[in-house]
Amino acid sequence: MVRVLHAGGVGSAPLPDVDNRAASLADFVAEAVSPLMSSALHAAWPGDLSVGIRPLDVRYEPPNRLRVWTRGWRLHSNTGDAVAVLLAVAETQDDLVRVTVESRTVAELVPPWISDRSTSANDAVRQAFYNAVVEAAREAVAQAYERSVGYMHREPPR
Repeated sequence: MVRVLHAGGVGSAPLPDVDNRAASLADFVAEAVSPLMSSALHAAWPGDLSVGIRPLDVRYEPPNRLRVWTRGWRLHSNTGDAVAVLLAVAETQDDLVRVTVESRTVAELVPPWISDRSTSANDAVRQAFYNAVVEAAREAVAQAYERSVGYMHREPPR
């Protein structure tokens, strides 16, 4: 299946360069893992929370304002956001998918269909990659949840 990035689909950001796969890779992987990611986030952070999905967007990272294309998920309740997960692909490394939780990189993975062209048709290899992306996010979200619970139940200083 081929999806096209439309000018209206990336907010006010300029369209990606034609010869760079960063935007399409970020969008493609996020689309593939989205159902698994939503389930994993709910499992890792118990409670009555909803998952918001962030559309494809571009960020400019210091120090040289390099473009990084992102897609993400945010768990939130009526009292505010609990945790954010982002998939990011930098234009300078358009073969590397970075998984971040609360702005902390928890995994950097090269899709197997990029590192080894012979695996492109192997669904099991693709699924293993998607599972690794989701598992990295799930583990980090579970750790963030444990920290938040520990913080809320910490005794005040005397």
